[in-house]
This record gives sequence, C-alpha cells and structure tokens, in this order.
Amino acid sequence: MSAHQSHKADSKYAWEISLNPSSWMSSYVTDVYDSFPDEVWASICKHPTVELAYKTLANQPLRVQKYPYVTFLLNAISLAYVQIVLPNSSDDLEVVFFDSPYLHVTRGDYLGTESKPDWVAFLQSFARLQQDVKKAEDAVGRNEALVAKSMALPQGWPRLLGVGEGKPGPSNSTDEGQFLSYLRSLKTYRPDLRIVHGFQLDDTRLRLASQNACSTTDSDHIERCSPDQLHGWIAHVALLYRSASAHDPAIMHRLPEDDMVRCDIKLGDNTVCVTPAYASRPPGRMTWVGFEIGGDSNALESVCSQPCVGVVKISYQNNEGRFKEGELLDTIHADGWLPGVVRHVFWERDEDAKVGDLTLPDDDPTRLVRVKETLHLRSVGDPLSQCKTPLQMLKVAYDAAETHLQLLKRKVIHRDLSWYNILCNPWHNPRTLDDKKPMAGIPCIDYILTGDATKEPCCLIADFDHAGKIPDIYKPGYQGRRERTATPMFSSIEISARELLPRDVNALKLQNLTPKFRNVERLPVFRRAFPDGDGGFVEMFEKIVELESERARLIAPDSDVDSDSEDNNNNNNSDNTEEELQALRYTDPATVVHDPCYDVQSIYWSLLWFFVRALPKGREPRDELNGKFSKLANTLLAHTIGDDEDRTQFLFRWDGPKAHVHPDLVHFAKLFKNLALYLSVPWHMYKNHPDVHVPYDHAHTAVRRLLLAEIYSLNQPSNPFNVTLDPTQPRIINMVTTIVTDRTKEPTVRDSTTTAKRKARAAGLEQGDSDAKRQRVHGVDDSGAAPATPEPTTYKVIPGHKCYKRGCLPQSAGARAEKVRDDRYLFFGSGNRKPNPS
Repeated sequence: MSAHQSHKADSKYAWEISLNPSSWMSSYVTDVYDSFPDEVWASICKHPTVELAYKTLANQPLRVQKYPYVTFLLNAISLAYVQIVLPNSSDDLEVVFFDSPYLHVTRGDYLGTESKPDWVAFLQSFARLQQDVKKAEDAVGRNEALVAKSMALPQGWPRLLGVGEGKPGPSNSTDEGQFLSYLRSLKTYRPDLRIVHGFQLDDTRLRLASQNACSTTDSDHIERCSPDQLHGWIAHVALLYRSASAHDPAIMHRLPEDDMVRCDIKLGDNTVCVTPAYASRPPGRMTWVGFEIGGDSNALESVCSQPCVGVVKISYQNNEGRFKEGELLDTIHADGWLPGVVRHVFWERDEDAKVGDLTLPDDDPTRLVRVKETLHLRSVGDPLSQCKTPLQMLKVAYDAAETHLQLLKRKVIHRDLSWYNILCNPWHNPRTLDDKKPMAGIPCIDYILTGDATKEPCCLIADFDHAGKIPDIYKPGYQGRRERTATPMFSSIEISARELLPRDVNALKLQNLTPKFRNVERLPVFRRAFPDGDGGFVEMFEKIVELESERARLIAPDSDVDSDSEDNNNNNNSDNTEEELQALRYTDPATVVHDPCYDVQSIYWSLLWFFVRALPKGREPRDELNGKFSKLANTLLAHTIGDDEDRTQFLFRWDGPKAHVHPDLVHFAKLFKNLALYLSVPWHMYKNHPDVHVPYDHAHTAVRRLLLAEIYSLNQPSNPFNVTLDPTQPRIINMVTTIVTDRTKEPTVRDSTTTAKRKARAAGLEQGDSDAKRQRVHGVDDSGAAPATPEPTTYKVIPGHKCYKRGCLPQSAGARAEKVRDDRYLFFGSGNRKPNPS
C-alpha cells in the first residue's frame, strides 16, 4: 500500500481536515479509499457542508452525547456522495439516510434482541436527505445547538443498512461488545445484505467494523485529534452505499414491516412469501428460516389466519463442503418420499452469492469461503416441547431411531441429530404427492401398535447440513472424516470430547440388560417391529458382555500388589503392553469417527432433556433452590463441544434421573438407566473385533427394543404413568446464580442460558460454524384437522406477538413462528418474550 501525502486545509479549528488518509491509517479505511477515484474522495472532503459538519462535531465538549452532530455529519457526507458520485439525481432517488432513534427498541425484533442502536442508517428519499441537512446547516449558521431527536421514530430491522453506538466517555470492553452485538443483530435480521457495517464513537475515538457469514473485521481506533477521522466517516458511508447496491435481490422485505415481518423469497421461477421465525448469529452458516404464508400473502391477516404451507431455509455453507443438503435429500427421496424426513421441492446453491473471510487476502489458500444455499420444504413439524404425554415423546424417539436407520440404508448419515431437528406432529403439504408417493413398508411405531400400514412416523427429521454419504464419509482421505459436527448438549460424548475419556464399566449391570432384550421378543407386536426376527442381536450383546467383563479385569488395578512393582506388571496384564492397556482404558477422540451409534446417542440426550424439563399439567413448575434437577439442567445448558467432564455423569455408570425428573415421571428413570447402560459401552473398541461382529445398526436395535417395551406398556388403557404434560411451560431451573425463566417472570440472571459459545459471542469473540436451531410449527392430525390448542391459563403472561391475543390459527405461519421462539426462550433462554404493547 502506497503512502498518501497529507494535504492540510487552512483551519482555525484544532481539528484539521486532510484530503487523503495518512500512510499509517488503518487498512480498513485505505482499502475503501483506494477503490475510489482520488478526485471523488477529495471532493467529498472539501464539500462545504461536510467541512461544516465535521468542524461542528470536533468542537463539541468532552463527555457529552453527540447524537445530532454525528447524524448531521453522516447525512452531510451522504449528501456530498450523491451530488458527486450520482449527479443530477431526482428527489425520489433512495439514498442512505441516518437518524438517531436511540430511545426506541428497533422494530421487527422477532428474535427478541431488544437492541437500541444509537444511530441507524436506512434508505430514504434524496429530497428528505436534503431537507434534514439544510435544517441542521441553518441551525449551525445561527449558532444554535443541534437538538437530539429524542422523539425520532423507531425504525425496523428489515430496512436498516447500518448501525452505530456511542458513548459520552471512553469506551471499554463491555461497550465494544455491545457495539458488536448491534452489528451481529443487523446481519442476523438482514439476510439479504451479504456484508454489514457499523461504527462506534466514544468521547475521543472512532472505530469501524464489518461482518459477513465468515468473519468480523474492524479498524484501528481513530483518535479524535487525528485529521484522519474524517476519512473513517467517509469510508463508513461509502461502504453502506456499496452494501445497499449489492444486496441479494432474491430476498425482498415487504415494507412497512411493523412487527409482522414478511419477506418475498425468489425460488427459481417462483416467489413465495414467508414470515421469518429464526436466524442464527454470525459468523457461521447464518441459517435463516421462514414459514411460508398460506392464502393471499398480500393480505397482512393471512400471516395469522391461513395455514402455513411450507418452510424456506437459507444458509451460507462452506464452499469446500462435499455434500449439499439438497443433493442428500434428492438421494433420500429418490425412490419416493421417505416417511419421517422433510420433503423438499426446490434447492439451489448460488455460487455467485459467496462471501469470504474478511481478515484474509482473496488469494490465501486457507481463506474460508461460504456459498448461499436455499431450500424450500413442504413439510413442517413442532419442536419436541409440544409433545403432550410421555408416550408421544417416546414414540417420536422410536421413529427417529427407525428413520435414522432408513437413512443409513440409503447410504446417508445425519451426523447432527438434536432437539432442534427431531420434530413432532409432522405435516406434509398434500401438493408434494403430485411429484411422488410416500414409500411403504417402513415399520413406524403407530403401524407396529395398530397394524395399520397407512400410518406414518411420529417424527420429522430435518437439517442435513452436516450429513454425509456412506462410504465416502469414512474414507481415510475425506477431509471431514473426523470433523466434529454435533450440537452442544445433544452431541454424543465420544464425538464432543477433546481429551482422553476414561471407559470403566460395570459388567454385572450390563449383563442385566440381556433378559430385558429377550423379553421384548415376547411382545405380540415384536414381529411387526422386527420382521427379520432377532437377527442375532442378543447373542452379539452377550458376547459384548463377556468382552467387557474381560476388559474390566484387564484394566482393574491389583489391590494386593503395589502398582509400580514388577510383580504387578506381570499379574493380570502380562499379555498386554502399556499402550494396549491404555487403549482399553480410554477413548481417544482423535481416533473416533462419527459412527451411526453416536447419532443414536444424540436421540438419548434429546429424550433426556425432554423428560427432565417436562412438567405434568397443573404442577408447580419451579424447582427447589439448587435442586438436583436444576443442577442437571444447568450442566447440560453449559455444555460446550470439547468439555464433557460434567456431562459424562449422566451417561457413564448412571442410575438414571430418578432424582432429577418430576416425581410424577420417576417411573421412567429405569428406562434411562438402561439406555445409558447400553450406550456407555465403548463401541468403537469392538469395530472389526476378531471375536464378535457388531452390526452398524446395533444401537438402533437396542434402543428400539427398550423403547418398544415401554411404549407397549404405556399404550395400555390402564397404565397410570402416561400423564398429561404442559407443552407451554417447562420446569423452571432455580439456582442462586442462574435461572431459566417461565412465562410469568423474567430471568434475573441469564448465565444458565449462556453456554461458553454464547458467552464468547457476547464478548465479541468469533465462533466459527455454530448454529442455534430451527423451525417449529403446528401440524394437523390424521384427519387433516388442526390439533386442539388449550387456552392459556390466566396466571400466565402471554409473551410475544399479538397473534396470541388475536386467537390466530395455530397452524398459521405467524403462530408457528411465535411458538418456535417460545421454545427457544423457555427451554434455552434464547431471546426475549416480553409482551408487545397493545
């Protein structure tokens, strides 16, 4: 980068105006400067209104808010930009306009961020820009103080182009984190902007920043005494014009947005209207999900009065990703719609809509590049929190295991099952039957129980971002073979772990599972569930029990002989080297690949989360202070990939959650004890073992057997354990330092809902490819009727969007969008669900 000669203008002010950035100026600014003709930049610097606004801001005293003066300067630069770069523009031309509605929460805040940026930029008419600049210019000419527009109208996220944050004094790390949170919110709410820009101004320094799906970059702090700060302001305005001109035309927000946000999404030759429900924060895949509005999408009331007819998902995937979600769904549904899996009708990877790491040169071979992918689904489902009985949840878990097995038979492994993509109450748009028919012969749980071959699974599996094809995914040369792809809280321990995992075992307890597996074969429905019979499963398991008993003997210390003595080394382990014994004692995560059994373990963690949070209807939701339930729930919420020391206690050598679930559900603790006992076996040690053949679907068989026994019992009319649950209210975590809220009280401290990943985001740290999750919707029952939704009880404050008060259709896009946000808030503390003003 060449040095730029500084040319100083005569000025009686301490603040000097240079026409070119100094050679030491941040590359963030000079990169913008170098993309402009020299005369254009110099003309903006010398524009009389820009000079006036610049000097007026410079003369403001320390430690006072500068809202109107910054607004004047930014609008003056925008005016100069239009007059110089776009001469002879008409008054109705949309230009970048700045305002300072710092007292208002930004509208269209469907994620509940409650952000109040001090400055915002959006498109406004050129005539309005000229009017506001002239008004401020005249006031300064009369030596009048500019007045902060305390009554400035609140703006909506769908129209914002830029954000700014200001402090009357020096900024600290907390202020910088707040600034970055505004920037992240802007990128989250504007999926059509491939890159967003913002600024922070404290008493003496200006800082600029940009963010896309790959990274965040910022400038050095530009001191107030520096003549170069003007160039920072010009660079910011220029970047906003660039961002507006490069927005994604396939995503168009409908305005005015109010609090009922709608977007038109172009899908090939078609366009659908959606209301957004979820968006993950950058940097990362930036997954954005909207529910397709049924009926007349031009009528605002259709958002809440007409059934949702589909889902649109937009994300930015790694350009080097070998498997595309749309391609995998093509494979899965090649011979007909596979029951239990979302049905897609359109997918596209837009190679032109790519973004790269802002911190690395374009030609850097290590530079991350992400490409926009769009997926249109005609299937919707509810989050697991909407299961209304233990039986319903167990049926969903059973069908999830069966559906995952069917995926494996089609050479696809999901690799990221979790609460967020195992849905209940599935519904498929009947229009999907115009393309192909559902496949028959899949033994879902309702078919097993009733013998009705027309029954379909109770689950809906979604989100194949991390899925892969078999055997490609296991080839030694495949780049992502050992890639960690699972979700915190729900990943298998073997996939999540970064350190050696001790694998001791209680072989005697393991042996007790054998008769339980045998007894399932006596059920009258067993042959429907397992038409091929036993398949040698029990014999395989009995051999595993023998091998685990032998492993326990080999790794057990000899209590009678000193562990360091030669005699001890030759005692039990005379035929094994220390390296071999180490391999028997521990799981080395570096050697683990994502085998199918680890997805089954993710089903276990999702099932456990449901049962520990489940609240029987009419019961007190709040746990006792620092109760065992609260500690377990907080441990799971605090889990991060690579830190599993606390979570292992709920799988290895565990007696089940009898002290953690609600007393009305303690019956199910034995089921979890048995599931954990089987899944805690180090199954990777028995792959390709010379003494036993372990089939790839062993975990599916074991889990389905245990679930089938429980489901069959619960399905009997006289069973007292299938209690009614409250799908609107989970149990409340109650700890001294942390709480996950209910509908009636805002949380006082939110630490329990903030995993290390979320804490890092709050501090402005980057978190690669993290994604918090997905859509949730109401389905219909087998007759096509809407499922009954109970009226909320009077002691609950109904949060969020007005569709609750309006009595909107539960299957509508608006109601579904609200309920997915309730799920994220009530179960994970994400967002804010305060009631909107009437």
